[in-house]
Amino acid sequence: MEITRVTVREIDMNMVKGIASIILDDCFVVHDLRVVDGDRGYFVAMPSRKLPNGDFKDIALLCNISSGNPGAREWLQQVQKRYHVPMIAGVTAVMAPDLYSFYHSGQIRGFLGGLAGAADYESLLERPGSAIAGMNVQSVAHLLIVVLIITGNVIYFWQRRERKITGR
Repeated sequence: MEITRVTVREIDMNMVKGIASIILDDCFVVHDLRVVDGDRGYFVAMPSRKLPNGDFKDIALLCNISSGNPGAREWLQQVQKRYHVPMIAGVTAVMAPDLYSFYHSGQIRGFLGGLAGAADYESLLERPGSAIAGMNVQSVAHLLIVVLIITGNVIYFWQRRERKITGR
C-alpha cells in the first residue's frame, strides 16, 4: 500500500495542531486525521466523527474474523446495525449457517464460512494456498469416517446374523 497524496490544514485548537487527509493507492481516502501535539511529541489520531444520524463517516469497513463469542453476530448487532458501517466476516463452519441470512440480506457484504469458504476464496483468486490444501485433507478424513461407519455397520449386522443362527 502506497501513500499517494497527503494534505494538511493547520489549525490551533488546544493540542490539535492540524487536520490531515491521506489517499492510499489513489483509491482509498482517510479524512479528518488529527495532528496532535502530545506530551511526547506530535502524533496522528485517527478520525472518530459521529454524524447527526448516529453513523460514523470515516469508518470504511468493519472486518470480523472470529470463532466464538463475541463474534460476527454481536458485531453485526452492536456496530453495523446501529452505525450502518459496512461489514465483512470470516467465521468457523459451525457458525456460518447462523450468518448466511445476514449475508443474503446485504447486512454482511462479504462472507467466508469456514474452511470451505476460505478455499472458495483462494480458488476465486486463482491462488491455491493452505485452505485448498486443508480441504483436501478434510475430504480424505470425511471419506475415512464414512468407510469406518460402513465397516462398523457391516460388522454389527454380521454379528447380529451370527447370533440369530447360533441362538445366543
